[in-house]
Amino acid sequence: MAFSDSTILEALAAHYTAATPPSGETLKKAFAYPPDGLNATPAIVLYPGSDSVSYGAANRQVSLAVAATLYLPLVEYARNYARTAAWREYMRDSMLDAVQLNGTSGVSQVSVTGTVVDSSEYGDAPFITITANIQVIGIEVISPSA
Repeated sequence: MAFSDSTILEALAAHYTAATPPSGETLKKAFAYPPDGLNATPAIVLYPGSDSVSYGAANRQVSLAVAATLYLPLVEYARNYARTAAWREYMRDSMLDAVQLNGTSGVSQVSVTGTVVDSSEYGDAPFITITANIQVIGIEVISPSA
């Protein structure tokens, strides 16, 4: 049971692609890795963050942080409060039906640990961003030897 960052990022992108977006909305694309530009939104871009490793009796626990950032066009921000709230709920609840990331090898638990609404630029274009901070945990059986 290997913990593979690239496999996990691809599985997260596939999960977002298959998930049902908020009512009346369509997620255009979920990217496992940041693309050169965003030609269609709403889109989710995954950014791998830090990891940590701890050891127990015959096991190793790996924890990987991933930021899943949803990009919405920044037009009349005040008009978008309801839309932003709906997408934030979607991002917050996005892993409730995939706590083991649909059986991805090496994944024991996936959890959204918090969300942030902000604004940012991507490819010189302004966007409203909603970021879900995701923690991916894998527990592997190991055989330590001297």
